[in-house]
Amino acid sequence: MRGYAVEVFDMGRKGHDYKVALMVSDEFGYSTELAVGFAPHSVMADEFIHGRFIGREGWERSSPEPATLRVKTDGPRITVFMDGTEVFTVEDDTYSYGATGIIAGVASPIKISDYQLQTRQAVAAKRRWQEVDFTGFVTYPVPRHRVGGWYGNPLLSRMPDGKIVITFIRTEDGPPATWRGENESPAFTFSTDEGKTWSEPKIICIQEGYQIHGESWGAPILIDTDKFDTNECMIAEPEPGKLVSFSRTLRGRFMWTATSTDGGQTWSDLKESSVSGECPDLLNHSSGAIVMISRDTFGNSVRITFDGGKSWTRKRRVPASGMATMVELTDGRVLIAGHTGWSNPTWIHADNFRVTPDGPVAER
Repeated sequence: MRGYAVEVFDMGRKGHDYKVALMVSDEFGYSTELAVGFAPHSVMADEFIHGRFIGREGWERSSPEPATLRVKTDGPRITVFMDGTEVFTVEDDTYSYGATGIIAGVASPIKISDYQLQTRQAVAAKRRWQEVDFTGFVTYPVPRHRVGGWYGNPLLSRMPDGKIVITFIRTEDGPPATWRGENESPAFTFSTDEGKTWSEPKIICIQEGYQIHGESWGAPILIDTDKFDTNECMIAEPEPGKLVSFSRTLRGRFMWTATSTDGGQTWSDLKESSVSGECPDLLNHSSGAIVMISRDTFGNSVRITFDGGKSWTRKRRVPASGMATMVELTDGRVLIAGHTGWSNPTWIHADNFRVTPDGPVAER
C-alpha cells in the first residue's frame, strides 16, 4: 500500500477534461493528496457524458481520444505531464525507490499502449516483496452473507442508552445501482462497546400500509431559490443556532455552501466552496471541528475544518468507501461506515480515525 499514485479521473459532465492528482499512501491505506490539476481532453457528446447510449458500439465511442501521461521524477521532485503539457510539479521525500505499474478501477476499463520506464542510473538491486495484511484495513460490522443480498446506504447513529446502531438497506435483486424500491428491506445491527463487536444483524419487517406517527412539520425552507445544480445536501451546527451546509453539484467542480444564523429559518445564498466531493456527510466533533467525508474514486475523502468551513485540512482518503456515514466515539475517535461501492455483491465495512489539526490519522 505504501507509495505514490498519479490518478487520472474523467470529470464527465463537470468538464471536458481529466482531474489529475498525486497521492501518497501510508501503511494503513490512508492516501494524502499532494497536488491536483486539470488536463483537457477531446470534447465529448452530451449523450455519452450522461450515459444515454445502448450497445457495445456506443460504449466503445464513449471514451475521449487517447492521451499520453508522463511522470518524471528527479530525487524528491515529481512532475506530471498530460499530452506534453505540465500539470503540476511537487516535491516530497516520503519514498525514495519502488516498483512502477498501472492500476485501473474495477468499473473503469482502459486501454494502455507504449508503456515505458526510463532511468538515467542503474536500477537498484531487487528487493523482496512483502505481503500486506488487508484484513486490518477495515472491519465488517455486518458479516458477509449473514442476512443475504446486497447491502448499502448505511446510517450510523447513537441511541440515548449509548448503543451505536447501523441501519442499512438490503435487496435480493442485485447491486445497489439497480435498486428501484422493489424487494428492499431495511436491516440493522448495534454495538455496545464502541464498535468493537456487533450484534447479529436483523431485518426490519415493515408491513404493507404501515404508518409513521410523529410531530407535525412546517413548510419546507429553500436554502436558495435560484440555484438548482445541487443535491445530497448535509448540514452541520458548529455553534448553537449557526448552521453550515454543503451540497454536491451536478456540473460544478466544487461543492455549494451556505450558512444560517437563525437555526435554518433563513440562509445566505449558495456559493462555491473550496472543496469538491459527492455524497457528503458532516459531523460536529467534540473538539469544535467539523469533519466532512465524501465519496471518492476509491474510499472516502476526509477533510477537517476548525473555522466553520473557511479553511480545510489537506484531502486524505480512508479505505471505507461508497456512500458513508460517521459517528463520534466516547474517546473522540470517529467511526466511519460505508458500503464497498457499486460492485456485485457489495458489503458494509468500517474504519475509525482520530481527528488532528493535520487531518484524520488511522487508529488501529
